[in-house]
Amino acid sequence: MWLVARKYLTPAQFGQQVEELLYWINLVVPIVCMLLLVMASWFWFWFWFKNKSFEIELTHAKLKVIDPLFSDFSWELPLNTITEIRHDYDMHTKHNRIKVHTKTAGTYQLTQNYHFSRTKLYAAIKKVAPQVKLPKHANRFS
Repeated sequence: MWLVARKYLTPAQFGQQVEELLYWINLVVPIVCMLLLVMASWFWFWFWFKNKSFEIELTHAKLKVIDPLFSDFSWELPLNTITEIRHDYDMHTKHNRIKVHTKTAGTYQLTQNYHFSRTKLYAAIKKVAPQVKLPKHANRFS
């Protein structure tokens, strides 16, 4: 955008106002670029030093999910309280959700922000807790 303004907005064609506009563009564009660069590097360093990772821990007693960015997706449940894991697809928002349902009618959402094999997770859950109802297909939502 800056290059196009410099090329096509010439003071000879559009008058003195273009010269003032180009002055402000020359001032603002580098400042905005520097601010974006500083913000991007700050986020990179923050994630680098935070150094947390997404984890799913499955034992014979519990299922624990740790999301380093969103605490709403971090939870821990005893396996004997989990009744079902269900895939939901909302037609209006076009979002997929993986919900874990408990005996006390509570629901917990399993995040999809990270790459993990749902097939392997469901196979491990089936092996450890066969009473939990799982989706027929790990990668289909309905």
